[in-house]
Amino acid sequence: MKCLLGTCILPLFILCVSGCSTGTSMGWRKLLKEAAEPPLPQLPTVQLIQGTDGQRVAKVTNRMDQPIYYYGSKATSPSTYVEEYKWGRWVDTSFDWCGTGKSKYTIPSHGSQEFHLFDFDRHTRIYALFSTSDEKAASLILLNFP
Repeated sequence: MKCLLGTCILPLFILCVSGCSTGTSMGWRKLLKEAAEPPLPQLPTVQLIQGTDGQRVAKVTNRMDQPIYYYGSKATSPSTYVEEYKWGRWVDTSFDWCGTGKSKYTIPSHGSQEFHLFDFDRHTRIYALFSTSDEKAASLILLNFP
């Protein structure tokens, strides 16, 4: 049986130290390689919109007939995985982790959720991991389009 989000992989991120920070020493793509296989049967759509306060917002819409789940510090702040364009290629440089814990959130069937994104430039990609309720299928979804 493969370990996914909350059972094996996520504790590596959230149980290391107390307080919230950004991890950079491990390549997150290596840690999540098995978590995103098999992929979700139908991928959510992402639309970039301008928030009321001028902040960039990614609106994620679940196109499946079942809810999808993600972990985050709050409903509008999912755990993110960042790639940066360096040395002529995309490099997985950082991920959110929190020693005090992350909660599991839901996007209902055919529902949407807005996520507030930190400032980014065209050399940065921001991903979030979404899964089925049993965490047997998951996909990394690009939240921004640099």
